[in-house]
Amino acid sequence: MSSITETNYIEVPGKSSQVNSIWHYFLKESTGATAKCKDPECKKPILKTSGGSTKGCRDHLKRIHNVDLDIINLTSVDLDSGRQREHASKKSKRITDYLSVKHDTLQIAYARMAALDGLSFQVMANSYDIRAGLKSRGFSEVLSSPNAIKSKVRKFAQSLRDNDRKEIMQLNEQGTKFSITFDEWTSMRNRRYLSVILLGKQQQFWNLGLVPILGSATAENCLQLVDEKITSVGLNLHKDIVAIITDGSSVMKKIGRDAAPTFQQLCLAHGIQLAVLDVLYAKGENVGDTDNLEAIDENSSFSDDEGSEFVEYASPDDENAETDFDLTEESDAPSLNPILKPIIDKIRSTVKMFRRSPKKNEILQNYVKSEFQKELNLILDCRTRWNSLAAMIERFHLIRTCIKKAFIDLRVATNFEEQEFNYIFQVMEALKPIRAAVEVICNRESNLITTDAALNLVISKLRAQKSSVSLELASSIKFRVMERRTELTKVLRYLHNRVYANEDEELADTITRTEVQNFLKKMLTRTRIGTVVGDEESNDTPANEDFTVQPSAAATFKDELNEIMKKAMTPPTTEKSKKSQTLLTTLRQEMKLFEDGGTRGYNLSLIYDYLLTVKPTSVESERAFSVSGYVCNKFRSRLSDSTLDDLCYLKSYFKRSAE
Repeated sequence: MSSITETNYIEVPGKSSQVNSIWHYFLKESTGATAKCKDPECKKPILKTSGGSTKGCRDHLKRIHNVDLDIINLTSVDLDSGRQREHASKKSKRITDYLSVKHDTLQIAYARMAALDGLSFQVMANSYDIRAGLKSRGFSEVLSSPNAIKSKVRKFAQSLRDNDRKEIMQLNEQGTKFSITFDEWTSMRNRRYLSVILLGKQQQFWNLGLVPILGSATAENCLQLVDEKITSVGLNLHKDIVAIITDGSSVMKKIGRDAAPTFQQLCLAHGIQLAVLDVLYAKGENVGDTDNLEAIDENSSFSDDEGSEFVEYASPDDENAETDFDLTEESDAPSLNPILKPIIDKIRSTVKMFRRSPKKNEILQNYVKSEFQKELNLILDCRTRWNSLAAMIERFHLIRTCIKKAFIDLRVATNFEEQEFNYIFQVMEALKPIRAAVEVICNRESNLITTDAALNLVISKLRAQKSSVSLELASSIKFRVMERRTELTKVLRYLHNRVYANEDEELADTITRTEVQNFLKKMLTRTRIGTVVGDEESNDTPANEDFTVQPSAAATFKDELNEIMKKAMTPPTTEKSKKSQTLLTTLRQEMKLFEDGGTRGYNLSLIYDYLLTVKPTSVESERAFSVSGYVCNKFRSRLSDSTLDDLCYLKSYFKRSAE
């Protein structure tokens, strides 16, 4: 294109060379009042640009020269020839260019609505708005049959399971080992299931789904179901599973014994639960084995007796908390200890008084809004969850001044002594670090090392408070945690810090060099990782089992007799024992190098990675129960076992993909 030069029209610096700029096609008047088209054959080259607007110029290009700047990001236009050529645009990106575009299929859309949004297949098939929305997204084959939608969703779930199975088998072929956590769950239909979660190192996990429990949930039956689920993804329970993580019920402990030589790690969050119960609740009651006393579910919440308000545990100030139903009879709930019970009874009576009367609550909230600039409702605890007890005490203590003022206006006698408020404060302060610790150790990032550090800090914080409640809680937590301490933590600590003992910490323990060596040897032998560094190819046949000697051509009978007599006196050592001795020697050498400041050797690195798969809590299976309770609700209570399994798996998959 020939350049048009006029005395009163000039090129715009920095813009005239950009093909997606309006000034690539126009010259600008020095005063900015008009612009002139660069095309010498243009019949109306002069256009007004008053106020700096270039809309007229854009319309002129689009109407006269057939050039649309809105779609010219990847092309430039030659006005003289009217031909287009590819061009790398330097136009600034829009904010939408940084947003990822999801190219969903109809199968994915149905699966997401069923698993994440909780929509039934019937609703998706019959809802006009849902069908219209899917069609507007370009899906032409929108289904109108609930069974067809269910079939499509389940096929999608099966394809994802196949991909997970391939991924797990590929990792296993590369030498990766796993741990598992599982627990029992009862649905709204009173059906029992076993949730099995496969754990890798770092934050890897795979939800293997729900297994229906038929008949009695004995240790043998549960272990058989777990073994079948593990086998379905190409793994062996004894060879490929480092440890199983369960709670501390008697059935789960027996499963740990029956699953030997696979190690077992009891849930430390459940141990903290029992420690709190030991201190806050009456002695002598059977509260240790109660499955209803859950404090480790990250989605757990608590409610009052009337069900008129629900407050989420993780954030007591959240007004949009999800509802949660606790079906435990209050008569089954353990009673508080004799010192705390009368104070908590008074708090519960006060909370019920304000919650049952809108008029009284309005008087209270007027004082609350005056002091905190927002409403803060009193919380009534669930008697089977100590975390809700802590939230109730915390809220009551926060607005205690407002409660006293409301009592005066209502002419209600204040029956709280100052020493009772002090005791409440001690309990509240003691439970704060414990609640925080439970949340931290239940994170997917946690492992046995980080959990050990967190619990040491919690115990030291409790001792620093120096109150009777905090000191009792510190001792109880230490006892319960040490009760669940295994070789796994000690060996992992050695492989991480090169120390055999941590005598300066609250959770002090020790392990000897011989115990570490035996553990490492046992782990490597059980997992059968293949050729170990320093190993030799051998078989398990004793060297002196067969006395047959193949004589050489020049050998005499006398030589044969001498050779067989010599072999007869050889001790019955096997090649396998030599192999074990070689492995033990290799481990000693690697440990010596590691303790002298070197890096972990091949075998030590393997065991270190194996132990990182062991989580300190069984909260992953609790998360699966939360998902299952969301999927199997009162609106979808007739789901079959296989459909429920697929929907729970899909929800876990979508959540994992979002992280």
